[in-house]
Amino acid sequence: MASVSELASACEGSACIVSALQGLRDVIVDTQTVLLEAALKAGVARFIPSDFSTNFQTLAPGENDLTNLLISLWFCSTKLFQYLHCRSSHS
Repeated sequence: MASVSELASACEGSACIVSALQGLRDVIVDTQTVLLEAALKAGVARFIPSDFSTNFQTLAPGENDLTNLLISLWFCSTKLFQYLHCRSSHS
């Protein structure tokens, strides 16, 4: 994974970053937070986080339960938005 500084260089001059990451918590929360930090450092005005994932570890084989998917998406989104809110209130 690239550092915040390396990603910030890649983000410079962008008006919006759209994250299309997919994975478990380490990707959706942790890695996406690094991307968010880079976007902030580069002065990007808008960041659209990824909500394209579910915690596949909680699904039984063959199960594709919409409720589990929505709960997992909500958890990941909530963690990222809590981080963003906390970050913005300290700026």
